[in-house]
Amino acid sequence: MKWRATLVIAAALMFGLFSIQPAGAQSGGCPSSASFPGATSTDFDGDGVSDLEETAAGTDPCVPDAPAPTTTAAPATTAAPATTAAPATTAAPATTAAPTTTVATTTVCGVAVANYNAATADTDGDGFTDAAEIAAGTDQCDSSSVISAGAAQAPATTVATTTVCGVAVANYNAATADTDGDGQTDAAEIAAGTDQCDSASVNIPELALTGPSTAMLGFVVALAMVVLGAASLAVGRRVEA
Repeated sequence: MKWRATLVIAAALMFGLFSIQPAGAQSGGCPSSASFPGATSTDFDGDGVSDLEETAAGTDPCVPDAPAPTTTAAPATTAAPATTAAPATTAAPATTAAPTTTVATTTVCGVAVANYNAATADTDGDGFTDAAEIAAGTDQCDSSSVISAGAAQAPATTVATTTVCGVAVANYNAATADTDGDGQTDAAEIAAGTDQCDSASVNIPELALTGPSTAMLGFVVALAMVVLGAASLAVGRRVEA
């Protein structure tokens, strides 16, 4: 009979027909805090707070009503400040090359002088410009060659040119020039009406009347006339014979 009673009790416990409660337990299976005044480590409702602490705080040790432990939120991550883009670099303007300057050079007294101007230059440093010394006939390269005090500067020499027979001739003088080389001056040919540019256009009368060989020419002409006369006489006699 004892073993049967034991089986019945075991079966009842297995199927929940009976529950074993400690002395002083409340309904629902929660022990009374008065029954365990010193139970500081028991936590029937499993809310993380002991039954004794809940009893002292006035909360129900059978109901998990203790606040969940506060989770401290991780501090917000401060975003890194936005990187400011570097300003665009402005390209330097293109440099315009300076125009090439042409410097004229003149050799004066053996030295190359840039932009030489005789009207203002005083090469030998004697107080007279080169132009004045050239006009006066002194040497602009020699400081001891100076224009005498009070001397008038010689005027610049002007070279006249005349076109004769299609050629420019400097300081032309028709009285002495013989452009075509026929022995007669241009002035004589112009006066006689012949061409001073053509050596075949000759002034015969002038040749007979003028020049250093006039006497000789007259003798030759007279001799020719005598010869011609004699020849004519001989021919006439032969005809008569």
